[in-house]
Amino acid sequence: MEAVPTIAAKPFVLFRVRGQWFAIPLVQVQAIAPPGRITRVPNAPRGVRGVVDWRGKVWALYDLGECLGLPGQPTGVSYMILLGLKRSDMEVGFIAEEVREIREIIPPSLEAVADREESCQGGITLEGLQVVVLDGERFFTDLSAAISPIVSHL
Repeated sequence: MEAVPTIAAKPFVLFRVRGQWFAIPLVQVQAIAPPGRITRVPNAPRGVRGVVDWRGKVWALYDLGECLGLPGQPTGVSYMILLGLKRSDMEVGFIAEEVREIREIIPPSLEAVADREESCQGGITLEGLQVVVLDGERFFTDLSAAISPIVSHL
């Protein structure tokens, strides 16, 4: 009998932004914490919520709902999800209304999400929740390039 290769599940952080559920690979997350004081950045792109000082570093925080063009307004900021991106030239993170859990997902089980091809790995239904799985490395590296010159002058 020939062994069938198994595909390992990978851990993802499941979170909510503007009432919609998302997941991001845990390997791309450096920390999840309350945001503390967020300082607005003059002339920053619309999707930038501001910057925070966390453990001696300045982090640019994005409003993911704004960046993705989600309808509605943020209902509140409960968490910041800080990313450890290899290709980013600055520290970046985003705000979330709720962080639910760390969940194992098998990547081949993801379905294509037509209107979010540039920013996500796909979509999946978990216990009745429609979840968009983001590719943080690709999405936030592009965003950080837009704000890096502005934040470097602070």
